[in-house]
Amino acid sequence: TNLTSLIDLGTITRSLNTAIEKGPEYFIGIGVPLDEMSNFIYGSFTGLAVTIFNLVPSFTNMFGKGILPNLAEAWSIKDQKRIKKSVESVILVTGLVAIPSGLGICALAREILQFLYASRTSEVLVSYQSLAVLGVGVVLLALTTPVFAMLQAIGRADLPVKIMLIGVAVKLIGNLVLIPIPEINIVGAGISTMVCYAVISVISIKCLCKETGVKLNIGKIFFQPLYAGILCSLGAVLAYSFLISHLGNRLSLLAGIGFGGLIYLFSLYLLDVITKKQIKSLF
Repeated sequence: TNLTSLIDLGTITRSLNTAIEKGPEYFIGIGVPLDEMSNFIYGSFTGLAVTIFNLVPSFTNMFGKGILPNLAEAWSIKDQKRIKKSVESVILVTGLVAIPSGLGICALAREILQFLYASRTSEVLVSYQSLAVLGVGVVLLALTTPVFAMLQAIGRADLPVKIMLIGVAVKLIGNLVLIPIPEINIVGAGISTMVCYAVISVISIKCLCKETGVKLNIGKIFFQPLYAGILCSLGAVLAYSFLISHLGNRLSLLAGIGFGGLIYLFSLYLLDVITKKQIKSLF
């Protein structure tokens, strides 16, 4: 994560200057002088979008750490059934939190930033599209962290470093190619981050399965929570759209998130991903 931030530090401002030179008309409506534009956009992106982007993974990080002793013990005695259960449970629980959070950020990026930074209108204007793209990256980064922890638990601490270097190379190329395009500009940083963690998550999960010999139940772990997460996001957007004219942004956003959360839990129950007892324990 620090490496991707370092790449942003070294490439975004220069790439934005190139984009501004190519197409200054795309930046005029922001209300900032063009000679200060690149620094303003970079500061808005890192201060607003990246801050929200890091919230969910910092929370789901505990799931990977919590499984380390159990998985390491199962690995040492080669208890394949226990290894499979440990791996699937961590990925499932992480996904159950990360998927609705990430998709919700995608769907309501502008509204979330307006809620948290109501007085910073120009910064919200240049950040919300990047945050919407980063919402998908939230899910991917959140899944990557516990998978890296599990690779360490089975004695392959070298793999996360190698995989991360591949992802960082993708991030660097993405920034250099996408951000200088005026029509894309800072959204390119969000896209490259998302693709970076997509590559990392796919490779890391594939390596984990190969090293442990575990065949994941992809439907229950990924697709069913994803389907419920999409319904959650749609419910939140519809509720927000209905309430915004009556309650204003703050209350409508909170109500929409609450409504989406209820739809999510109900969908998980109908899809038999979690039981009624587990739903009660969440509360």
